[in-house]
Amino acid sequence: MGKLLTTFKDKTFETSMKSYYNLITDDSTSTAAQIYDSLLYVKGVNAGDSPATSSDTYMPVRFHNIKSSSDGNTPASPTHTFFNVYNRAEYNGPSGQNIYDLYGDYNTAKLSGDGYVTSTIGGAYNAGLDQGTGNSQTIAGVYGSLSQAEAKSTGSSRTVTYLMGSRGVSKVNSASTTATFVYPNTSEFNLTAGTVGTVAVHKLDFDYTAGSITNAYFIWANESSFSAANAAVSGEKYFIKSDIPWPSLLGGGLTATEYAVSALNTAVTNANDTGTVGEIRFTADYIFVCVASNTWKRVALSSW
Repeated sequence: MGKLLTTFKDKTFETSMKSYYNLITDDSTSTAAQIYDSLLYVKGVNAGDSPATSSDTYMPVRFHNIKSSSDGNTPASPTHTFFNVYNRAEYNGPSGQNIYDLYGDYNTAKLSGDGYVTSTIGGAYNAGLDQGTGNSQTIAGVYGSLSQAEAKSTGSSRTVTYLMGSRGVSKVNSASTTATFVYPNTSEFNLTAGTVGTVAVHKLDFDYTAGSITNAYFIWANESSFSAANAAVSGEKYFIKSDIPWPSLLGGGLTATEYAVSALNTAVTNANDTGTVGEIRFTADYIFVCVASNTWKRVALSSW
């Protein structure tokens, strides 16, 4: 695996200094073409103070990516890719020489001691930001984070038990801790200015070219410990809860063990009242069905 070596431009650790590092290839002699952009925290003497002072805190040192900043002479191409940080973990071992985990990037943000964080603890913070100044340009995509899992092996009789593009896990493992809200995954959209064509807070996409599939679900809820979890819930329990008064549009059928309306509907006054084909209204005396545009039929309900 490649070695990451750092070479400082200066021996002092000023917060604004520029430093460079080279990515050395496996032969330990040649240098890769890329010089990446990163932010390293170095513990040492703060030469920015006058006089210089010793500091026990970590001071930022900027690694400038000379390829991502155009000098006006080096040509750029639409096929060029720039990386702020590029991490690669590769294990190339012989048969029978196995390892347990292999991570291209492993980040941990840990709070210890008596101090606390007033806002957020995060293992990673990723942002895709378009602040370009060019006119009449089209950006194909801006991703805050892009995760991909791919099975592309050449060995025979291989099985991947779980192939997940992204996995979110939240854990509460302390009797003295109260977590007010727990969201293993959350999606949020904010619009403060501009124009949006279509917004889907969460979009599911199923692309198929070839191969066989036994079962397929766009959403699958399956939990072996459900019985115990169900008993532990003392308040509301819903599979899906929506406070948004929008209808749901399904292209397929709906199968459930029970059906209920949250409240009785407004009764249809005349047989030609406004209505959409297939619309159903439940009232205390009738069930109304719209059989054609603005055409209603009803069936009376009686006590027994």
